[in-house]
Amino acid sequence: MMRRDYRSPIQRFEIGRGKRLKKILVLTVFLIVSALVQSSLGAVFRSFNFRPDLVLLVCLWYCLRRGGWNGWGIGMAGGLVKDLFSLGPLGLGVVSLGGACALVRFLSRPFDRANPATMIVMTAVAALSASLFYFALYDVFGGPIGWSEAWRSAIRPHLWQTVVAAPVWLPLSSRVLRN
Repeated sequence: MMRRDYRSPIQRFEIGRGKRLKKILVLTVFLIVSALVQSSLGAVFRSFNFRPDLVLLVCLWYCLRRGGWNGWGIGMAGGLVKDLFSLGPLGLGVVSLGGACALVRFLSRPFDRANPATMIVMTAVAALSASLFYFALYDVFGGPIGWSEAWRSAIRPHLWQTVVAAPVWLPLSSRVLRN
């Protein structure tokens, strides 16, 4: 005879909900830690002016591993964290990082997303597109900018520094966020 227990779906729902909340909490804490490490790297490497975008790398890892519209959402959350820790206009980082994650998700479709070479190439795409989106939005909403000066002082250094930091920060992201 089959016994029915009406409490079991509720119990399973609660267990699954707790795991999901734990993952969201770990992701949020790791995004904040990434923003703090990113902002403190400028003080540590003052003579080199080395400041890779670690929040972008966390969002990129999540976007490539989890996929779907989660990449857009995590990009927007990472952009909000970056905006809260920066002096720039609020909201530009949200749109630029969310757009970069959506673009990476779209462009990485035919490739093996777990391949390290794909992750490095997509890091370059994400860093370049996030910077271009940010400065295009800043040009519209913040005021006119000189694109040659933006390329020389912000976009190009942001690109190479983030690509150089990717082989260190992406495996760390994988280790922290995999569970």
